[in-house]
Amino acid sequence: MPTKVLMISSILFIAGRNEMVPLILCHLYCVYSQEYWINKGMIIKYRVNTPTPPYAIIPLHFFAKALLVFTSSALLVACSPSESDLTEADTSEADINNENAQAAYTTWEVPPEERFMFVKTQTPIAELQAYAKEMALKRSEMRLAKDEPVARKQYLEALAHLDNKHYAEAEALLVALSEQGYVDVQMDLKSFYNPTDSDKPEAYQSAEKAYYWLKQALAQGFAKAQYTYALWYYSDRYPVERDWGKYADWLIIAAEQGNADAQKHLAFAYSYARGLERNLVESYKWYELAIRRFNPPPKDKAKNTIAVRINLARGLQQDLITEKGMTPEQVATAKRLVDEWEASHPYAYQSINDIEHIIYRRP
Repeated sequence: MPTKVLMISSILFIAGRNEMVPLILCHLYCVYSQEYWINKGMIIKYRVNTPTPPYAIIPLHFFAKALLVFTSSALLVACSPSESDLTEADTSEADINNENAQAAYTTWEVPPEERFMFVKTQTPIAELQAYAKEMALKRSEMRLAKDEPVARKQYLEALAHLDNKHYAEAEALLVALSEQGYVDVQMDLKSFYNPTDSDKPEAYQSAEKAYYWLKQALAQGFAKAQYTYALWYYSDRYPVERDWGKYADWLIIAAEQGNADAQKHLAFAYSYARGLERNLVESYKWYELAIRRFNPPPKDKAKNTIAVRINLARGLQQDLITEKGMTPEQVATAKRLVDEWEASHPYAYQSINDIEHIIYRRP
């Protein structure tokens, strides 16, 4: 009987190459063998066909257990195919399954609506720096309403209309000044049309118009417009497709011109790998440059908001050491890079007053 069980197991294994079949039959065979040899030993030794006496159970039990272990091991080795037994078809199928699993992992890992988070800038940093320098050197060609008496008066009048919620009058003045090319007014007109302002009537909310006037300011190389454009690529509230690679591009362009807010965001991008490879030294450098330009805060009602930005930048910079493990050597390298950057960027904005282009409404 044991021989018959073993033969059936072998035939099924050869026919189906299913590893579960021989394992199950192996177990049945071993269990049967234990019973068979116990009964046979009792018949041979005691010449009786009666249940095994208690004092005969112990040696027969250990013999059966040893037989169980031996036969199980032998059958497992026999049933396990070696590498040489695998055919070329088996190997190819395994490779294909492996490739399919890898492809499924790489495509399923990031849902389409979240892929923007893993996009890195494709533009060489040197190219972005060269463009920023070109725009900075043309800064003297930009027209600012705050610097021209007539335009300044009209600008203040438009802002007064906004304060009193006279939207039609404010829009007319802002559009007239923006069409003359005043970049600071173009940015305010962009904010005027921004649809995120829920208190304003819908007639004065237009993402398309906001985008149009932002592009006009961008065309003149206005660093504040470049920083704003970067934020549009970071968030999903604006009429551009989210893309952290482009977010990083425009941050670099604005930061290279000395825009403190852009420098702070660029430091964050380097720290948390937003559109850029993580680089703690670069992050520390840009936080330091931003802090220098936030000081001293302007002497007006914006003082408190600037102080908040200073404290935030300092806190995030300190986190690079306490939370992310920057070494003293890395900090020293970052500080050296700060000094080198300052020496090579005489054209950059030096103060938040220059960056914000604040119009003071009161003497």
